[in-house]
Amino acid sequence: MQRTPWPARALAAALLIAPGCTTITDVDRFQGSLEDPSNPYMSLVFGIEGMEANHVQKYFELRLVDRNNAPQFVAVAQPFDDEDEAIFNIPNVALRSKLADYRLDFFGDMNGDALFNYEDVVNPQGGLIDGDHAWRVRNLGPDNNQFKRRRGTNVLEIHYLHNYEFEDLSQPALKPAGGNATIELTGLEEFQNKRLQVRISTLDGDTLHTVGIFRVGRVRSTEITGELAGIIIESQPYQIEVYVDGNGNRRYDNPAEAEGGDFGWYFEATAVNNQLRVAFNPQNAGPRNVSVGEP
Repeated sequence: MQRTPWPARALAAALLIAPGCTTITDVDRFQGSLEDPSNPYMSLVFGIEGMEANHVQKYFELRLVDRNNAPQFVAVAQPFDDEDEAIFNIPNVALRSKLADYRLDFFGDMNGDALFNYEDVVNPQGGLIDGDHAWRVRNLGPDNNQFKRRRGTNVLEIHYLHNYEFEDLSQPALKPAGGNATIELTGLEEFQNKRLQVRISTLDGDTLHTVGIFRVGRVRSTEITGELAGIIIESQPYQIEVYVDGNGNRRYDNPAEAEGGDFGWYFEATAVNNQLRVAFNPQNAGPRNVSVGEP
């Protein structure tokens, strides 16, 4: 597969572990996930940098995959953020008892089809398009020193640097255990050029479990449709949280605080036959001052 040269700093360092990342702040909604040792889930802070040259305004996908090659969580950015480091704060996502069984697969789409393609392709004009840029982090368990675990919390933290040591994520083949979540966003006129994110969670006993994130790095249309594949395994209510960077400063300002400046919504949607349709229009979605936590 043809590769394009990359600056030496990326060749030297595929993984950066660093403190100071934003935290998952909505502790109450996620049942004390940062401090409660009885919580069965770990939260994940995932950051990736060095994407500016190839991936801004393109499709990006992050998966948490179990030992049976079934996705347990999927995050999609469509389009990808145009920041030095894109951060995903993911509360209650990985069962702590099975951390060593999980891996992270993630890729930046190169040919615009929003699907993983490892091989180079030829476009209709006869030009060559690189295969997707893809990476894998194996084993989220405590013996993997690629992760930092925040002291006294249930948070795993990883910061990844774009490199050209790509992996074929089609091997082994995914075996989704569930159906898809379809996100339909309308009425977005007032949010042009703002970041928008939809987070989907299900209840596992008394604990919320995050199964999907759909993020729009910068809203460019008044209507957007996205899909998260294979994450809906029960026909039950799911909790939906929507965040918009209302003041455009590219950081989370709690919508529930008077000086916040950002917007947050909360509602439920019920899956039918293992398919979930999330429809959101801010014009009729109710109060927009819900504390939804870091995106």
